[in-house]
Amino acid sequence: MDTAIATAPGVSAAEAQRLAALQALDILNTQPEAIFDSLTNLAAQTFRTPVAVVSLIDANRQWFKSCLGLDATETERDVAFCDHTIRQARTMIIPDALDDPRFRDNPLVTGDPNIRFYAGAPLSTPEGHKLGSLCVIDFQPRRDFGPNEAAQLEAMAEAVSAAMQLRRDVRAFVAVERDLHETQARVQRHEQELAFLTANSADLILRIDPASVITWASPSSRHYGYEPDEVVGVFAGDLIHPEDRPKFAARRPERFAAIGDLGGERREYRIRTKAGGWIWVEENPRVIRDAAGAPVELINVLRDVSDRKQAERAATEIQAGMLLPRSALAKLSPHVEVDAVLAPARNVGGDLYDAFLIGPNRLCFLLGDVTGKGVAASLFMALAKALSHSLLTRMADDLPAAFAAIEAELERNNGQAMALALLAGVLDLASGELTLCNAGHENPVLIRRDGQVSDVRLDGGPPLCAGAGFAYRAERTVLGRGETLVAVTDGVTEATNATAALFGRTALHAALATAAASPLTTVTDQLVTSVRRFEDGEEPTDDLAILAIRRPG
Repeated sequence: MDTAIATAPGVSAAEAQRLAALQALDILNTQPEAIFDSLTNLAAQTFRTPVAVVSLIDANRQWFKSCLGLDATETERDVAFCDHTIRQARTMIIPDALDDPRFRDNPLVTGDPNIRFYAGAPLSTPEGHKLGSLCVIDFQPRRDFGPNEAAQLEAMAEAVSAAMQLRRDVRAFVAVERDLHETQARVQRHEQELAFLTANSADLILRIDPASVITWASPSSRHYGYEPDEVVGVFAGDLIHPEDRPKFAARRPERFAAIGDLGGERREYRIRTKAGGWIWVEENPRVIRDAAGAPVELINVLRDVSDRKQAERAATEIQAGMLLPRSALAKLSPHVEVDAVLAPARNVGGDLYDAFLIGPNRLCFLLGDVTGKGVAASLFMALAKALSHSLLTRMADDLPAAFAAIEAELERNNGQAMALALLAGVLDLASGELTLCNAGHENPVLIRRDGQVSDVRLDGGPPLCAGAGFAYRAERTVLGRGETLVAVTDGVTEATNATAALFGRTALHAALATAAASPLTTVTDQLVTSVRRFEDGEEPTDDLAILAIRRPG
């Protein structure tokens, strides 16, 4: 924590912690960024206001990370509406500032820019520190901003908060990757310095014989607490975390001679330090062969990837935090059952789901999958989730138009050319009429009351941002009483086992048929169990998401 903050007169411990959390994001006084500008534009369009701002409350000022409709970049904190917002748990709404004794004498109300209406949702860290707000402002009084609008603004504020956290993690991740890349480039340019680099590199280099015994270790073994001689003679598997050892079944001593060229095969696992702790590493192994082609040695380069794993864990937590828990889905309406699960893979991805009521009699739901992996995909997922929820809420009567609007907004912040496979639907809870729209997603599956399982075949179209301008269309069917609709991402159907076989849709139908009469949570849980049993210990490479909807019969 900044000592100046902690010791400043009149600053409470909680405020000092809040300011320290704000400074840790390294976002104050930075240049505009497209993702924040996109969210302020979306907020202004959604609520039809001339002004929308991402505001951060520093010690003595209010600073704007993104501002639409005002020329200022900051104000004094003591006149900032948002300073009041961060003291509240939910959205602060001021229909007419002249009627509010807290603000009617505020110079921002009595003078330029003459604020009359204000609504602000707090921006929070995972630890609960409120750093600022996403707010919308009008110069006329507004009486039309109710609970539904507040919920939409809070969803957008969650996306802004997630973007700030991911921005910090991405910057740290990129810095680590840049340093590693520069080290590799130096090795390639200066082969004559190989001996020096071997002695001083942070990477751990091991030579392993056909019996999986370490015969040589680089001096960088000291990073893990070992002197090189202490590692020599150790069975390599003894250094690997017990949960990660099944990945190495193909490298048992009796099968060493059958190992193919492992160049390019990189796995991540934990190795034990001398002190008894565990460090995540990424390996880069290569088999050395004799003149006859027989493997005689394995050289493995191990790189400490703890910082990257930490960034990925943070991104995974943010991803999970943006999705409704199963308990909340179960309470949406007594007229429909909803359940969903998301099982993240090793590399954080971009699967997402959502379900919410539109009025008392309609359920809107969606399931999506962002292309790519890593922190960037998680950031794109956060934006896609917020946009989809907001636009589908307003445009549920015209799903093709909603898809076009989602695609247009995503394209504004798509520097890495990612795409979004998206399935969305609106279910009339009384009649069972079901309207679906599919952009490059797996077709959903229907489980009938008699246990028969079949695909809901949709014409659909390409993923959003992969075929810009495609004219999607709404496709209609009926979900009968007692029937269940199940949608899955390709982390289910494209799950693989040790033989590289795919789980596929036939196995999907079979797994669902066995649980047709079970409670909805059992349907989803048994499907996850079936996929994991099929993988048989192989590490999943893609997120797995399932959304199930049943009309009570």
